[in-house]
Amino acid sequence: MYIYLPETKETIEIGANIPLRLLKHRVPSLQTSTDENDSTVLNRVIEADFIFEGVDNTDYYLLQHEIYALFVREKPYYVYFQRMPGIMYRVLCEPFETNKFGVNGAGSFTLNFHVQGGYGRSRGTTLSPLIFESELWQIGMGITHEDLKYTFKENIFRVYNAGHVTIDPDRKHDLIITLKCEGTPRIKNHTTGSLYQFNKAMKYSDKLILKGIKTYLNNDLVSKYSNHKVIKLAVGWNDIEISGCANPEASFDFPFLY
Repeated sequence: MYIYLPETKETIEIGANIPLRLLKHRVPSLQTSTDENDSTVLNRVIEADFIFEGVDNTDYYLLQHEIYALFVREKPYYVYFQRMPGIMYRVLCEPFETNKFGVNGAGSFTLNFHVQGGYGRSRGTTLSPLIFESELWQIGMGITHEDLKYTFKENIFRVYNAGHVTIDPDRKHDLIITLKCEGTPRIKNHTTGSLYQFNKAMKYSDKLILKGIKTYLNNDLVSKYSNHKVIKLAVGWNDIEISGCANPEASFDFPFLY
């Protein structure tokens, strides 16, 4: 098991620095509640069982102190597991206690990780190298054998979402679209019907960035010049068209959700 801290970009391997071992973990399926208009992701909890072993009674309490510091954090972090190393989960853990057993410093405990947002996400994004040698990807993530592209210089192209979930920035899903062009661009996803319009003329030296629900032009927040809509990416292929401008250069950067 591994912990990834997004603020520092540090990866911690469980058991590398203290005598702590993951025995087993259980990742439940995604659960949703659907009404006639929308669906809601229900609480998803990953359970993980651990043991640790110190040399004596004093060492037990020292290890307990380190374990609490390792897992109990103020901000959410990511965990992923050796069996499925390409998918990580943004989590916070419930309060827990360790249980001492034996005559030396051995102990055990179970963690309940609450998955923020409910989804697992790929460790890499679409602008990471899409090769297994990068150690960010694995078999079973829906990545096709085709030469997938996420940067484009055409007005009409296709974007592939390999995950199990529609990418929707209105639901706080990560999606960064970067565009350079000349004119007043419109981005249309004909697959989902979503349409984004920027109502201010751009020069080719400008860089437009759609980050979540916000729009930036050359690092300045300019959402007021947009139609306040987002581009959604369905599972599988999405047919995208950029119009209203010339010489477009676009990139789509997002993780896949599971």
